[in-house]
Amino acid sequence: VEGTARLESFLASVYPEYSSSDMLSSKPKVGERLTVQLQESVKGQILDVIPAVQKTLKYTSVIITQSIVAFLFSSIIVYDYPNLSRGIRTLGSRASRVQFIYKE
Repeated sequence: VEGTARLESFLASVYPEYSSSDMLSSKPKVGERLTVQLQESVKGQILDVIPAVQKTLKYTSVIITQSIVAFLFSSIIVYDYPNLSRGIRTLGSRASRVQFIYKE
């Protein structure tokens, strides 16, 4: 009860409208007043956090998607490396139609 009273007095100092004589005259229970004060103190903070969470989720999903695509393409290159290296070697051969471009 002592801790509740201290918390209630702190919240009343932060939110003086909840410690007004109107609220005290209706004699709500201590728990009800504390609940209202806690709800009011948290409500504004949650609304401030939502954009930060949205940005974090957006950038995290972008990073994950880019990582998956990079892994996919690097796996394809590693898997097909013998064919790619053979194809690059044939670019400079006389049988290649693009040999003149490749030699420059």
